[in-house]
Amino acid sequence: MTALPSVATDRISEFVDRVARDLGGGTVSMDPVRRERLSVDWAHMSPILQELLPAGLADVVVTPRSADEIAVVVAHAYDLEVPVTARGTGLGNYGQAIPLAGGVLVDVSECRRILVVGDDEVTAEAGVRMRDLEDATRRHGRELLMFPSTKGSTLGGFLAGGSGGTGSLRF
Repeated sequence: MTALPSVATDRISEFVDRVARDLGGGTVSMDPVRRERLSVDWAHMSPILQELLPAGLADVVVTPRSADEIAVVVAHAYDLEVPVTARGTGLGNYGQAIPLAGGVLVDVSECRRILVVGDDEVTAEAGVRMRDLEDATRRHGRELLMFPSTKGSTLGGFLAGGSGGTGSLRF
């Protein structure tokens, strides 16, 4: 995992301006400590990946509050050709939350609404933790048919990481 060249500063500045205008300045962070902390996951647990770290650093962190706001962030990133790395809790250990090409790191941890718990389906935002999703389904007399090994994982991270939880081969 070698970091790719970073994004041009003028594109990042334009991206930050657009997102702050559309979603409010509180959703955008250029803080170097926050950028560094959120630009890693648990890849250091792997003896193979550990040698290649650190692998990348986000130019900016955006924390949308809903799925609709995620769409706004991604649209601006696409328009300005700013790379996007999505991140939940960062519990994955394969490097999938590391922004190799800089750009925007989209922290979905505030997008945690559970919208529908039906008989055979659940609709929820990417930042909901799996333990909260399981609790919600149980309140409706249901349960998830698969579950990650880390209950603190977010739904988005679980799905983005390959959905390799218990039961996933069958369901």
